[in-house]
Amino acid sequence: MFQMGSETGQICRDCGHRFRSMDGPGMLFAVLRCETCGAEVSVSMEEAGERFDYDGERDALFDRGYPGSMMDIATRKHSAECSGRCTFDAPVRCPACKSTRLEFDREADRIMYD
Repeated sequence: MFQMGSETGQICRDCGHRFRSMDGPGMLFAVLRCETCGAEVSVSMEEAGERFDYDGERDALFDRGYPGSMMDIATRKHSAECSGRCTFDAPVRCPACKSTRLEFDREADRIMYD
């Protein structure tokens, strides 16, 4: 099943920092997040070296982390900044204090992408 990505505003409940976060894949890229620091890393389908049809098979391959997967590529791209592993399900973290205690910013627009 095709899933659209979105960008939303967040407010940290611990420090009050306001920021935007992305979640979900687009048609030409996917956004993964570091499990340790929460940094968002985008990986294009071109970087992954394969183009999959939008179906459960593609999503399962990306989620499992097969060799050369988007998870591996994102982790390598991010490795200079942090030793954390990039995954599709790592929680959004406040960039200021790294807290996961967040709420949606109702004043910020939500942007959908595919």
